Amino acid sequence: MFKIIMGVAAALSLAACSNVPKYVALDPANKAAIQSIDVHQILPQDEIYVTAANPGVSAAMGGGLIGALIDSQISKSRQAGIQSVVEPFYASVDDVDLRETFWSTVEPQVRQSFAGQIQTVQTSPSINDFSGRKKAVEQLTTGQGLLFIYTRYTFTPDYSRLVTSTMVDLWKAGGTEPVFSNIYTYQSKAIPSASGLSAWSAEQGRLYREAVKEGSREVSAMLALDVVTTPGGQGASSAPTLTLDASGGALTPFMGLPPFPVKVSGTPLDARPQRAVLRDAEGRLWSLSR
Repeated sequence: MFKIIMGVAAALSLAACSNVPKYVALDPANKAAIQSIDVHQILPQDEIYVTAANPGVSAAMGGGLIGALIDSQISKSRQAGIQSVVEPFYASVDDVDLRETFWSTVEPQVRQSFAGQIQTVQTSPSINDFSGRKKAVEQLTTGQGLLFIYTRYTFTPDYSRLVTSTMVDLWKAGGTEPVFSNIYTYQSKAIPSASGLSAWSAEQGRLYREAVKEGSREVSAMLALDVVTTPGGQGASSAPTLTLDASGGALTPFMGLPPFPVKVSGTPLDARPQRAVLRDAEGRLWSLSR
């Protein structure tokens, strides 16, 4: 049960984090005022979270589930049943390095989006670095900025889709609020939920490996679009509102956000035959299958 129990601890840590910041579009003037940016990338997971629905835990958390929520109320027989499904999955994808896949894809885009401004890049697997953000911001001097990137992965509760959620905040010296803030959510194409984790385990985890890579690319693309796009401004799309499915069960995608709606409606920033990036009414970006 080691990996599942570790998932519980990390999930509860996420639930305890601060409130989700509001979307803040990047004003070109604020971007230009920052000469050097230190980047802090945090991805605390060693592996994907697997959800096990448990009404007791769900009620205690006020609704949605984050990660593998398993507590002492679950019977030994149920634990054994979950483990029998989880073990083959982990065996098929044990060599997948979530951090390396994500950082090696996103970091080049960060450097491109803030060309000439990136001073240092720090990567960390520690959730504790989240609490150190305030101190790092307070230590900024004139012309300095801090770009904070926080990511997690999970499956939807029905195991039909992989989800990657990334929060991005940019702070500049003297600021009490970020000058740029958003959350990017990627959801993979759905597989038949009846097949559960067995579909993700098949062929040495082929679908899982492909989704992890695609999710990293989509987060990178959403960052690139967001840096140059403001609602109704530079780079804004004139296309009509597009509505796409984002289901897969009740799931909190990132620190206190409402559970996934069945549908997400928004302005398409990038519409492809199989996938589109939408900006919803709250300004958040979603990469969803069409």
